[in-house]
Amino acid sequence: MCLVVDCVERCVKLVNNDHDNPKYCLLQKLTEKQLSTFGVLLSKWELEDDDYIHCDICGEYYKGSCRVHPLYMVREDNKPRAEQTLPAFFEIRTSKIPKAGLGVFAKMDIPTGLVFGPYQGASLRIMLILRLIKYN
Repeated sequence: MCLVVDCVERCVKLVNNDHDNPKYCLLQKLTEKQLSTFGVLLSKWELEDDDYIHCDICGEYYKGSCRVHPLYMVREDNKPRAEQTLPAFFEIRTSKIPKAGLGVFAKMDIPTGLVFGPYQGASLRIMLILRLIKYN
C-alpha cells in the first residue's frame, strides 16, 4: 500500500501494490494551488518560516510535500464524531478481545507518510476534577 499524489486527477489516493488487481481509496481532491506546492524543493536558507515539510526518506525540504514520498494530513470534518469522522480506510467494529467493546481497525495497510491529527479530546483527569467540583 502506498500514498500517491495523482497529478492528472488532482487528488491524493491510497493505492495497493497489486499490478494485476489495482485498487485505490480516494483521500482528498487537490486544488491547483495545493498541487503546485508538491515537490517544490527548498534550500536550507529558505527555511525561515514553519511552512515547510522535511521528507525523512529523501532528506530534503519541500514547500508542500515531497512528490515521491508525500505526506497526507488526516483531518476531521465538521460532521458528527466517531464513525462520521473516521477516514475511509478505517472501520469501527467489535473487537475480538473479550470485553473490549468497539475498536478502530484499518481496512488496508497504512503507508509511511500518513499523519493523523490534530488530536482533540478531554483529559480524563480534568473530567474527573470537573465532575467532583460539580457534585460537591
